[in-house]
Amino acid sequence: MGKISKKVLSEIKKYSPNQLIMASELYRDRFSSDMSETAFAKLISRLCLSGKIERISKGIYCIPEDTSYGKILPSESEIVKLYTKNENGVVIGYEMYNYFGITTQIAKLFEVYSSSIDEKEKNIGNVKIKKYNLHYNQKTKSMIYILELLYNYKHIQDLNTNIFVKEIERLLNGYDEKVFEVVQKEIKYPKWVIAFLYEALEYYHISNKLNRYLSSFSTYSIPKMRDLYESARQEREVFNFN
Repeated sequence: MGKISKKVLSEIKKYSPNQLIMASELYRDRFSSDMSETAFAKLISRLCLSGKIERISKGIYCIPEDTSYGKILPSESEIVKLYTKNENGVVIGYEMYNYFGITTQIAKLFEVYSSSIDEKEKNIGNVKIKKYNLHYNQKTKSMIYILELLYNYKHIQDLNTNIFVKEIERLLNGYDEKVFEVVQKEIKYPKWVIAFLYEALEYYHISNKLNRYLSSFSTYSIPKMRDLYESARQEREVFNFN
């Protein structure tokens, strides 16, 4: 093994078993002055073939954890953590719905919005990542939660309307129109979602100027908040009766 190969292997051994290794980051941070990216990629491929590291996805590797049951590769939660750490992403989909208690359905696919990928979309096992260049602080995450809940309202399986309404009310307490504008500019939710958000804000008497995004000549097929509250009330009555 050559000097540079030993240097690369030495850097890789600093990673813990199943800690994800981003090849492009490792090259940029440690080896861009030592070799070309093509040469580095070939070296990484040789380390894979020798079994010293495992390929998880394009450009992503790890030192597998050796157990009595064989080699174990990183879990979905570890992959999700990589793409959401340091306010670089947010978890959406059924993992989010389940976290909020809106449904008891378990996520079969982990969905993430992240600024930490180069391509527009990336799939790593059961993790689906979409690239949106946002700073995912708490305000941004809360706005995405609201918009995702409204966008997917009709398609969430086993929806608990009572908890859904409570979560929308809670999340809207911190509504910030400037944050909405930043998120909407990047993700571009359809007009009917904005209309749904406007309906909710007006119902709770929260100041907003979302009507400037909407056309007075268009009819948006969205639920009314008072109807959602009535559905939630009926759910509570059935639950209490049982």
